[in-house]
Amino acid sequence: MNDACKKLKIVCIISLVVGVLATASAIALIVVNHLNPRAYVGLIDGVLCAYMGFQCARKINVPSNARQIRNMSSVMVLVMFFCAAYILVAPQKSLAEIFIGSTCVVMALLVFVLSKKVVTILDAK
Repeated sequence: MNDACKKLKIVCIISLVVGVLATASAIALIVVNHLNPRAYVGLIDGVLCAYMGFQCARKINVPSNARQIRNMSSVMVLVMFFCAAYILVAPQKSLAEIFIGSTCVVMALLVFVLSKKVVTILDAK
């Protein structure tokens, strides 16, 4: 496994942890106020971030799967961007909503950029 694959694996594991923390935060927001639709969008965002982190960390053990990771993370960037936009546009947000909205989309972007770098390295060989 080359250096770029190792970096991608570390970022994927961090994405998994961030997704689990975001999911727990969203569940806490739902318990506090079950009528807040941003909490449910945050739950979807956190679950998707954890799923992406788990799948990518598992798939990068075989470097030729970097294309699949790039494709999945590009879709996740789009979905998480819309979730973050919905969460962060509200005039009154809690700190947990800001955490969920900002970190998940950043982790998806990092996974996408690093997987694209791995694909570029593999194509050069």
